[in-house]
Amino acid sequence: MSLFQVFIVIGTYNMLAFGNGSAVVALLQHRLVEDSGILNLNQFLYAYALGRVTPGQNNLYLASIGFMIYGWLGALAAMLSIQIGGYLVLPVLKVYDRMREVGWVQGAIRGLGASSVGLMFAVGFRVGTEAMTGLIPWVVFLSTLALIFLARRGMLVGMLGATVLGLGLKFILPV
Repeated sequence: MSLFQVFIVIGTYNMLAFGNGSAVVALLQHRLVEDSGILNLNQFLYAYALGRVTPGQNNLYLASIGFMIYGWLGALAAMLSIQIGGYLVLPVLKVYDRMREVGWVQGAIRGLGASSVGLMFAVGFRVGTEAMTGLIPWVVFLSTLALIFLARRGMLVGMLGATVLGLGLKFILPV
């Protein structure tokens, strides 16, 4: 896959997901890992995780994916692709402002939201089936869910608590 193809793929998927960073993950993972094999799943997830913890816009992880493929040039191409997509969508927003009350437009927006949730679920399921291979990942996963949804402690507390638990279990339990 050439640098230009990476630019086009990232830009196209970013625009299809309307900048919703998490929805693009399923599409990119399928294209870059499964179809072209330009990255393996571990490289893809590493780039995704690195980009998600970096301060900045929601889809900044795309730059780290570009970097994994083509170095600094790939990161720059990904960032340009993200920014150009935002400018190309501005005329569409003007039309949307005039048509937002039309029934079919509202239905289309709800459909896009549902498809974004479906894409995020697909990524979570696919990554989960490969990552949930033992007791520790399951304990960490269920602990995170419990802290976030049952104890209502928020995402940051859930992630930090599960991280500490996972590290503790890793050192206590034999592998």
